[in-house]
Amino acid sequence: MRTRATMLSGILVVTLAVVHADFRDCRAESARPSKSALEAKIVAALDEPTELDFAEQPLSDAIEYIKQRHKIEVQFDEKALADAGCATDTPITRSIKGVSLESALDLVLSEIDLTWIIHDEVLFITSKAQADEIIETRVYPVRDLVTPPGKGFTDDSDFDALVEVLTEAAASKESTPDPRSIHVFRPAGVLVITRPVVVHRRIEKLLKELRRAMADGGA
Repeated sequence: MRTRATMLSGILVVTLAVVHADFRDCRAESARPSKSALEAKIVAALDEPTELDFAEQPLSDAIEYIKQRHKIEVQFDEKALADAGCATDTPITRSIKGVSLESALDLVLSEIDLTWIIHDEVLFITSKAQADEIIETRVYPVRDLVTPPGKGFTDDSDFDALVEVLTEAAASKESTPDPRSIHVFRPAGVLVITRPVVVHRRIEKLLKELRRAMADGGA
């Protein structure tokens, strides 16, 4: 009987240990930021004011400073940089103060013909040519932009003007506007847009400006 009790006790201990481990793993999994949360953190950081003062500093060191200052993950597309003839030790000389991180990145990277995108949950430093090749489909809630003040959203709400504006914004320098890249899903009040990631940057900026204009108009 004692042997049987000892065996049962051992099984119980092992079972409890497994349950505890599973619970701990589940808790850790739920604590991990979702992809949208990680990208939202980067978007928020891009709006933060920043201050840069680089004198013949390697590009990699400059980006490391930005990572630490704004607490975001930044990665290099090393193959694209190599194809563009730009190394991570390229010296950077730039002094910037009182602008957003987004503007500062544009100013620093444009001088060496590079750009940045948000891709795979990181801020990705790549060549302009490669950025044009990365295509994503994104969903944009736009009910507030197609619903007149004081009226409720319906399936008959007019998306045409907004689609026309965004179609122009979504056109690349090498192509004519393509309305087929923007699809209206009326029941949810959203636009589904498939374009290069760099184009999505322009679209997001334009939508933000439109919302600001509507807020100012309704004030």
